[in-house]
Amino acid sequence: MKQKEKMPLGEAIIKALEVEKVEHIFGLVGSHVLDVFEALKHSSIKTVTSKHEANASFMAEAYARVSGRVGVTVVTAGPGVLNGMNGIAQAQFSATPVIRISGAVPTNAEVHELHATNQPDYTARCSAPLCKASLRPEKPEDVLTQLSDAFRIARTYPQGPVHFEVPIDLFKKEANVDSNYIVQEVPGQLVSQALVDELIENCAIGASTIFALDKGVPREFASEICVDLAERIGARIVVTRDGIGTLPSAHPLFCGILDTFVFGEAAFDAVAAANTVVAVGFDHNGYSLNLLKKHSKGHLMEVGTRLVALGSDCVHQLPDSIGETMQRVAAAFPKNHGQTNHTASANINEFEKTRLAIIAKAQEREREMPLHPGWVMAELARSIKIDTTVVHDVGLHEIWARSVLPVTDGKSHIGSSTWASMGYSIPGSIGARMALDDRRIVAVVGDGCLLMSLNDLVTVAEVGGPTTIIVINDSEYNLISHVQMERHGSVAETGISEVDFSAIAIAMGLEAVRVKNPVQYRQALNKASEMSRPFLIEVITTPIKEMPFPS
Repeated sequence: MKQKEKMPLGEAIIKALEVEKVEHIFGLVGSHVLDVFEALKHSSIKTVTSKHEANASFMAEAYARVSGRVGVTVVTAGPGVLNGMNGIAQAQFSATPVIRISGAVPTNAEVHELHATNQPDYTARCSAPLCKASLRPEKPEDVLTQLSDAFRIARTYPQGPVHFEVPIDLFKKEANVDSNYIVQEVPGQLVSQALVDELIENCAIGASTIFALDKGVPREFASEICVDLAERIGARIVVTRDGIGTLPSAHPLFCGILDTFVFGEAAFDAVAAANTVVAVGFDHNGYSLNLLKKHSKGHLMEVGTRLVALGSDCVHQLPDSIGETMQRVAAAFPKNHGQTNHTASANINEFEKTRLAIIAKAQEREREMPLHPGWVMAELARSIKIDTTVVHDVGLHEIWARSVLPVTDGKSHIGSSTWASMGYSIPGSIGARMALDDRRIVAVVGDGCLLMSLNDLVTVAEVGGPTTIIVINDSEYNLISHVQMERHGSVAETGISEVDFSAIAIAMGLEAVRVKNPVQYRQALNKASEMSRPFLIEVITTPIKEMPFPS
């Protein structure tokens, strides 16, 4: 054990992050974290300064999802913490390891001093329902121990966010720091041999088996082994929104997206026809699992089901290891076992057939003015390259984008999914950019969503890289209008005043163009494909009410 040394607490925290191999921090400096940012000036860790704390937490979540690392965000006390709650909830929904380090009011804070209420630990208690743990050390000597706990808890499956706040009075004292900082081991996951044996027995007739893949599969990096097993036995595959990317959309065994008929009925038809449904990586008693149970008529088995228990260190509730479980099952079947089953099912990839038909139909609308969002997405699908990550926002434009744009790998698409927070794609594209370096990023955002994250267009310009932002500007909260018409037969308060987003983007340091016809749009896409810096394309479209898939 090396001799302990004294150093300022802010420096000690940054040294610990370096030992934890943190490479990027997303945050916004404020009065209660000045010591942390002072230490960052002398660190190898790269800091991305967001222009709002909500965006910082989205950046950290997107970064963690595509990199496999822990995303770290640093914000100030009080408003800084509360502003960032949205992204922390997003990390909880997506099962993504994010640590929010925040300042906090003093341990003996007076009522209504700067950022204080009548309870000094109010931000820690506010964070607890959204996090696996909410930690607040009260003494300097406890800070690094609890920070190490935070990383272990965030990394332990099921992964998720941890809130870690440091009262400002602790920074005024020197910390006794062990320079041999210990990175805690993540507890190993379990494998049930009884479950393996049952899976082998039920998967023997692959054509009557379907795998339903949810968020736990990509989070545990188990996509390849799940697809490999399906190929070995000829089982079909459906995914949830959070499972998109576990296999290419053109894969012959892919049957569609399980999501309340927004993406068509192919996935539901395949589930209903299966004798055995294997649910992999779902949340216990979660929305997606209950939806699957509702439509399944066969024997349902669960692998790697996550019990979402928040506010405590739930090591005893580890899910089964998805990768190890499926690998043991796959070992029972030779590579060519399911070869005849690949073509045995009439349902195989009806989703892809429908997707291609939607693209063909959308391309027929080229002459419509203003431009039809379906045609805009179909044209983007033609120009998009394989090694591209699309970051989605929320709305009808997202449904069209997810329905039309191809999926090639696990990094093809990320978005807010069932948390469904508007304003995700701009900060999400920044987080993805920092994780994926030179990979091309495409952010698809509606005008309403962009108004919620507009301030960080400045940050897009600052971080640079080949990022294309497609703004669907129809001057309406279009999806909400659609829902209002279905429920009430009329719309209310869904209009948006005309905004020139390209002009705003240029003022914020981006290159941008506003397009109104097919020629201008194709020219803009061609230009974007050649650029190594950010480029915003604002597309003037018409509000539409139809879904891409028949309802």
